[in-house]
Amino acid sequence: MVLPNDLSRQCYVIRPANNFAPWSFPKGQVDAGETLAQAAVREVLEETGVRARILPNAYLGAYEGDYSITHYFLMKQVGGRPRLNDEVDKILLLPFAQAYDLFMSAGNRRDTRVISRVMEEWEQR
Repeated sequence: MVLPNDLSRQCYVIRPANNFAPWSFPKGQVDAGETLAQAAVREVLEETGVRARILPNAYLGAYEGDYSITHYFLMKQVGGRPRLNDEVDKILLLPFAQAYDLFMSAGNRRDTRVISRVMEEWEQR
């Protein structure tokens, strides 16, 4: 989950191209020799054009979906700009609550659980 430079209560969400999946956070496979964290940073860059770094102590955990288990990290944008590509046909920067609503309406239960956790933790800050 990538937050903009200012760490506001917003995050980037994507709509995969060709109706491959519902609205979601950027994610993908771990390549040989990569750590989970390295794969997460690479996937964000590949899918969004946003360079990000993982915040300290920001592993959000592993969440099970219909076909896979995905590991999530809270990241901060450190460069780049959102850009579309062959894998992604829409990128939005949304307030947490709007991202939650979008995931719910798209039927993405896994990312809904992730954003719920982040919203709860953010309120405790």
